[in-house]
Amino acid sequence: MIDCPACGGPSRVLATRRDADSQRRRRECVKCGKRWTTVEVGLDYLRRIDRKAGGVVLRDTDRAELAALVPILQRIAQGRRS
Repeated sequence: MIDCPACGGPSRVLATRRDADSQRRRRECVKCGKRWTTVEVGLDYLRRIDRKAGGVVLRDTDRAELAALVPILQRIAQGRRS
């Protein structure tokens, strides 16, 4: 269950549309009546995007991917006050 971004109340799904890689859900808050859309994608889709962009996957705990972050974080931290 997803809480309302406005009041924190419970929500219900009004409609669902499926694409090849994602689902869009139109939701409505039961408490205040606010409506919004959520987009749900699978991890496989996110990994494909990261590979195409050449980025590091932050949602996974693969040691090789985390090891690739160390030099990046060290470079960012250079010259910063502790």
